[in-house]
Amino acid sequence: AVLREIEGGRSALMQRPQRPWWRRIVVPVVTLTVGVGLGLLVRGYAGQRLPGQSLTGGQEMDRVTELLAIGRSKLATDATGAQDAYQKVLEIEPGNAEARTYLGWLVVLDSRGSGDAEQLQQGVELLRTAVEADPTYADPHCLLAVATGRFMDPPDVATALPEAKVCLASAPPADLAPMVQGIIDRSEEHTSEL
Repeated sequence: AVLREIEGGRSALMQRPQRPWWRRIVVPVVTLTVGVGLGLLVRGYAGQRLPGQSLTGGQEMDRVTELLAIGRSKLATDATGAQDAYQKVLEIEPGNAEARTYLGWLVVLDSRGSGDAEQLQQGVELLRTAVEADPTYADPHCLLAVATGRFMDPPDVATALPEAKVCLASAPPADLAPMVQGIIDRSEEHTSEL
């Protein structure tokens, strides 16, 4: 009797409605399309690991950034290598203030060793163009003040003093600040003697 009751109940249950045939096709196609789209989006943002990059990936090092890093690393130990790196930066990006600044400074230092006044003037001109390229960058102001105030004979106080003041007002590198302050102090001593 129980089995007949159960059997009778099954036949009394409502039949599950049939879904239209187009729904059976559209739902999987939409799901697949969304999945593929999201996969492509993730791939586009994830990038790939290139030689020289860390395991976490990261952006490929820009050639200018790489050359500037090489120039900085060779600045104190390999002046010729640093000059080559800065020249290459200027070939790629002619208005790069850092490359102009330190290439000019290296030319100034070379001229000081050789006593070549024309080469000194070329270095000073490079420093001037670096100031023009980025007036907010402290380094060319500082190095231009040192080059014109200490290395020129006679010193170009008309250039050195204003550049030294701009340098000190622009948060200069710690190693340049004392040299630049010395130019201002000597200039003030000289004017007080007059």
